[in-house]
Amino acid sequence: MNTRIAGLSAALLAAALAAAPADASHRHGEVVRVRVIDVHPVYAYEEIPVERDVCRQELRRRGPNPAAGAIAGALVGGVIGDRMGNRFGDGRGQRAVTVAGAALGAAVGHEVGRDLARHHGRVVPVRRCDVVVHYETREVLVGYDVAYRYGGRVRHVRMDHDPGPSIDVEVDVRPLR
Repeated sequence: MNTRIAGLSAALLAAALAAAPADASHRHGEVVRVRVIDVHPVYAYEEIPVERDVCRQELRRRGPNPAAGAIAGALVGGVIGDRMGNRFGDGRGQRAVTVAGAALGAAVGHEVGRDLARHHGRVVPVRRCDVVVHYETREVLVGYDVAYRYGGRVRHVRMDHDPGPSIDVEVDVRPLR
């Protein structure tokens, strides 16, 4: 009968220990290793500005400066107009015709000189570039959501690394109020 009671007592003790939480004996502040149940990486998405040169080929005329051509044309036109105006009229009239001829010659010479300078010269390819900013979406790993079991409950924590099959947790015991 003693062996029967001893066997029954051992079975009850084993059942009680199996039913009790494995961590019930831990003290406040103690570090315990627990098994990880699940791990999921957590990603965030961010927009990164990326600058890029966008270039194109343009054809430009290189040659005489249109402004210089206009000035030279005005001077030459003014001199020719002065000489032509000086041939007409007499006295006061001759002076007025000379001034008018010089002014008209300068205006015509200005336009002719500018047009000649603009349309003469060689056409050369010129590379033009603009900086264009566009945004690229980048996926960034921000951590791992980890599930573990402690005290008969599943608990969660976010970690900055993949913990593997187990993690260390610190026991935190608080009195109930």
